[in-house]
Formats: sequence, C-alpha cells, structure tokens
Amino acid sequence: MNPLAVELAKLSIWLITLAKGRPFGFLDHNLRSGDSLLGITNLEQLHYLDMNPGKGSAKKLFASKIDQAVTQAIELRSELRSRPIRDIRDVEVMAQLDGEAHRKLEMPELVADLLMGEVLEADGRDIDTTMLAIDIGGALDGDQRKVEDLSRWAQKGLAKDFPAGGKVRRPFHWPLEFPEVFNSGRGGFDAFVGNPPFVGGQLLSGNFGPSYQSYLVNFLTYDEKSSVDLVVFFFLRVYGLLNEGACMGLLARRSISEGKNREAGLTQLLSHGASIYCANTNIRWPGKASVVVHQIHIFKGDWAGKRLLNNQTVNTISADLGDTEFWEAKKLNENLGRAFQGPVLLGEGFKIDHEVAKTWIDTDESYNRILFPFIGGNEVNKDPFYRPPCSAINFWDWSEEESRKFTFAYERVESEVLPARLKQKNEIAKSRWWLHYRSGIDSASSRRERPRMEA
Repeated sequence: MNPLAVELAKLSIWLITLAKGRPFGFLDHNLRSGDSLLGITNLEQLHYLDMNPGKGSAKKLFASKIDQAVTQAIELRSELRSRPIRDIRDVEVMAQLDGEAHRKLEMPELVADLLMGEVLEADGRDIDTTMLAIDIGGALDGDQRKVEDLSRWAQKGLAKDFPAGGKVRRPFHWPLEFPEVFNSGRGGFDAFVGNPPFVGGQLLSGNFGPSYQSYLVNFLTYDEKSSVDLVVFFFLRVYGLLNEGACMGLLARRSISEGKNREAGLTQLLSHGASIYCANTNIRWPGKASVVVHQIHIFKGDWAGKRLLNNQTVNTISADLGDTEFWEAKKLNENLGRAFQGPVLLGEGFKIDHEVAKTWIDTDESYNRILFPFIGGNEVNKDPFYRPPCSAINFWDWSEEESRKFTFAYERVESEVLPARLKQKNEIAKSRWWLHYRSGIDSASSRRERPRMEA
C-alpha cells in the first residue's frame, strides 16, 4: 500500500539478483502499489458491473469496450516483456510502453474504482448499478464531462468512513494491473510468497472503516461469513488469484489455525479444493517482537507429493495444522445464552478499586446500578476462586445526560477514558466515550434493577 515500499523493492531485487549488467529500473513494469484486498479479481465483474457476476445480473453494453482496452494493453505489455534489456535506453522504451498500456486501461480502472466505491457506499453489501451503467456507457463513448463526474464520484465512494488522518484508499485491480496474467485461459499467478500484515478482527473497523470491514466479510470470505483477523482475508484473496495447480507460501500468526480464523480461512480453503503440503508451526519471530508464527504452503488442487509438517513426513495436514483429520466443533443450541465474550471496555479508566466503589455506594446507594465486580481473563486462568480484582463503572446504553447524574463515576470516566477515546479512529468509540465499546448485554437488561454490590 506504500509506494515507497515498491521503490525499496526495486532496489532490493536489483541488488539481491546481482543484476549488475542491467540498468536500475528494469523491473519497474512488474512492481505495483495499492490495497491488494480492495479491488476486482476478474474482468467479469466489470462486464456485469457486479461483484458476484452471473447471479441474476446482465452483461453491460460497454463490456466489449472494456475487453478492447485490455487487449490493447496486453499487446503493449507483451511487446515490453519481449524486449532485450541491455542499457538505460531499453528501460526508457519499456517505461514508455508501460505508460501507454496504463493509458489504455484508464477507463477500465475508473469503472473498477466506481464499482468498489459503490460497494463501500453501500456499507460493503450488494448494489444496484443500473443507473451507473448508463453514465459509464456515456463516459466510454468519449463524454469527457461524464468522465470527470464519475471520477469525482469514485473518489467520494472510496473515501466512505475512511479513518481521519489516513491516506486515500487506492484499490488494486489485479486483472488490470497484470492483464497478461489473467488472459488466454490463465486463471492467475503460478505462485505467491508473502508476509501479510496482522490486524485483529475487532480492530479492522477502527483501522479501516466499518464499510471496508463489511466489504471484506461479504466479498472475500466463502460460506463462513465472519469478521476475522486481517491475515485470513489475505489467505483467501491470494488463493483466489492462483492459477490451477499453483502454490502459495505465507506467514501468519498462530491464530490462523484457531477458532473463527481457522473456520473462515484454512477450513474453507480445504473445502474448496486446496491442499496444505508443507507447514512449519510455532516459529518464534526473530528480534524483539514476542510473536509466534506459522509458515504455511498451499497447493491449488489435489497434492500428490510428499507432505511435510515441521520437517516430518505425514499423510495429511489439516486446518488446525495437525497430522490427523480435524473435525470442526459444532454449535449446540442447548448452550445458547449460557456464555458470552464479556464486555469490551476500551478504557482502563472504567476500572476502580473495590474500596472506592464501596465509598461511592455508601455515599449514594443508587451507585449500585452502575458499579459491578469485574473479572478478566487473567483471573479466570490463574485464580481457582475467580476473585474480581477490581470493580467497573457501567453506564449501560444510557445517554451522556443520564450518565452525568452519577457525578463521581462520570468525572472519573471523563478524566481517565475520554482522552484516550478521542485518539481512536473509530467514530463510535469517540462519540460514545462514556460507554463501554461493547457491553455484551442486551439493552433491556440495562433497565433492570441490579443487586447491591458486595465490595
């Protein structure tokens, strides 16, 4: 996503390959920058102006013009790839051909940006593009005014609920960035190697915006529609870009093989014909970061060769990265309502000492309604008696005005929680700073009288 990283990659590859006989820049046409999760993955999505083409949508009249532009770009890039590289003049000619190919694809890229912008405007859900298709047709016919209007419209959509202070979203449309890879019957790349970034599932909305998170869940996952860690979406996206019989090798934190991440990621890939043929698990990351990672190698198809798990030959590698068949846990309806994750405070200032809680209650008995013993994961794991180490302030789903009636507690949250909440990218967390980010309790329960807390 960072253009500077691409420039550094050019230098690194030039040095590592010891390509001293070639001028710097000989790989410029192969290195791109953009958000590889946000964008189209096949031209059919532009032909039908639909993220899931073929499900009731009709092919647009302008589809042939999209194909014509892509064909011209492929011819230019094929000429580029066939050129010998001897000196800087060859690189200059290659850059000229690459630039010309980009110009051929300007309109298809605008259409793709519009599609992604509309998806984000619809909060990551299905859209109706009937009217948009008419304007696109006019733009492709040469109406410059419509081109300018659509360009502004695309940028507006791509900026939907983007966190303040962030850079503009830059979609990466794979079949337009590398058209020759998805042409002539090819389904994609022969290999992917990478170290995807890690962001926890609960942090996606705050870091990238709610509509972006919804887009990932609705359009990158398969049957299991779950909000999972960012790395899972990279596994799903990369697998979808592989040619049949191709391989991918990615690093991931060990959460990739656990819980919802496993169900939405590796389990789904295996059910769609993938084979894990090599994995090295629980590798400590070198350096200061206290991180444990897995190396996972996946083949698109039925793997007939040797399978290696931590350098040992095994018969199978399952979704939990074990050497036996793995059975996913099933939900039991009998257990509904028995447990929940617990509240997500998003502010240590909600926590107070038991002694302080008792003093407030002794001063005003109504504080029984908002003060409760608070127990966390550490206590559950380490204390056989599950003793709450502190109390917590809980204003339920009340308005700020109603919460302000509890002066001691409100002033505590205002001084200890508000400053940190204002630094959050998530607008809900900022605007409702006096409330827990997620209570885990239905709003009806907030109206009930609560029993007196024993400090």
